[in-house]
Amino acid sequence: MMPAPATYTDGPLADSLDLGENQLTNPSFAIAIFPFLKTSDPITIGGHTFRSTNDLEGLQPNEATAIVELSQMLFLHGDLRVKSASYTIIHSMDIHGDDQRLTQLARLRSVLCYLYGSPHETMGYVALSPEQLSLAIFIPDKVDTFITRCGHHTESVAANSRAQPDTFGRVPGYRGIYNFRHYFWLEPGTRLYAPTPNLTPNVHQNLHADLSKDVLFRPDYRILPALLDKPPTPAALRIYAAVEWYNRANESDIDIDRSLLNLAIAFECLFGLPQDSKTDRLADAISLLLGRVERLEIWAKQFYEARCRVAHEGRMGDPHFYADPKRRDQHYGSLTLYGRQIFRLCLCTLLVGIEVTERADLQEKFVSNRERYESIARCLDSIGVAPNELLLKVEPMVRSLQRYHFVAEGAYPLMTIMGVVQRASTCLLNAQILIPDSLRNALSVMSAFRRSEGTLSGLRALHTLEQEFKAARAVELSREAAIVADLIANAWIKVAPNYIWLEEEERRSQIGE
Repeated sequence: MMPAPATYTDGPLADSLDLGENQLTNPSFAIAIFPFLKTSDPITIGGHTFRSTNDLEGLQPNEATAIVELSQMLFLHGDLRVKSASYTIIHSMDIHGDDQRLTQLARLRSVLCYLYGSPHETMGYVALSPEQLSLAIFIPDKVDTFITRCGHHTESVAANSRAQPDTFGRVPGYRGIYNFRHYFWLEPGTRLYAPTPNLTPNVHQNLHADLSKDVLFRPDYRILPALLDKPPTPAALRIYAAVEWYNRANESDIDIDRSLLNLAIAFECLFGLPQDSKTDRLADAISLLLGRVERLEIWAKQFYEARCRVAHEGRMGDPHFYADPKRRDQHYGSLTLYGRQIFRLCLCTLLVGIEVTERADLQEKFVSNRERYESIARCLDSIGVAPNELLLKVEPMVRSLQRYHFVAEGAYPLMTIMGVVQRASTCLLNAQILIPDSLRNALSVMSAFRRSEGTLSGLRALHTLEQEFKAARAVELSREAAIVADLIANAWIKVAPNYIWLEEEERRSQIGE
């Protein structure tokens, strides 16, 4: 990444826009660009839609200006400028802090590096190196010319003049981060180069076509990108870490020793291997996923012996695989080549297993309804969150209550259920949602209930509320109100026997039985 003093304002996109002094110094948005990936059509992955830098349709004027301006800064090497790249617009983000959107983009790039990092079956090289999937995030801002125009032992060869700095020595430009490692500052006329010399774009690469085509044949190519659209689970975080180390093993400037070491770490992340007996555990884990493959244990032993040599001696020595370890003159293939292929097969199998497990809702099957009520109560007690957002957050738990309501379960306190109903009633009242007056009154009575009034009084309030929600079903309820209605219906089924018994007890006491 090097700033160069040549200014480029030509090209078909520049014709329709005034690219005079950059006025984009209000960082109300950011732009993420894959400089060396092209796409023919928009493609959505991980919640972000990437388009070609030749596509400005629907952009705000300042966004379009920024895309055109940045397009002039993207270079391979020398004076070879990239014709088109892939970009997405993001609301302004903090690239220096703990911004989850930055983490999400890092995972997105890691997933794409894996998808394009398939090794050749015999030669071992990957389709695209991680450097070819470099990602730069740009934020319009004022930049210091002390950085962008470093004057020590340099000379400017710019054909055009630059913007005049203000009294603080700053000019309109862009600050950003490159591959989540290097911070940079650029102004119009400078260049963003590829991270490695002589990087060459892939002729047939097309982000839209590749992601639309390959998912039909590879389940991991479909499931792995889909993980980006879901809340991260411990299993997903382990997979992201493993994929990141796999990608590091594919970097173009890495030597074979570090490549094997990084690949070994990828296996360790994927399987959570313990500190001792890693060789045996690696072979067992792979065999569990892929079946008992002849000579797999031989490869695993040789692979981890090479890994230990790199870790403790600095180099692996012999990189080859030997089907018969006693015949050192009969090597066949490389340990790393087979390692890449085995890793991808294992990850594919794990992803399919995760998908099947999620479809079976296995994790939720081990959660009791009492735990669900307690989780709903904790969620509704959250501070600083809008009431309607709280109700939307508990919807998955309410759906699970509906699904597993009749699973055999030990008794739990009646007041646990009553407390959840009270919280939900209060939350719906505070959400300022339009509901019938009779239902609002029933919610108010339930919200105001106190234990000192007696259990039967609370159950009567709940029964009335359940009946009011039944009547309100005849009209269209908001999503938030429907969530509370389903929660009340489930709670009533659970407490109805208590209500009937207490009603009968009260009746008997009144007639002196």
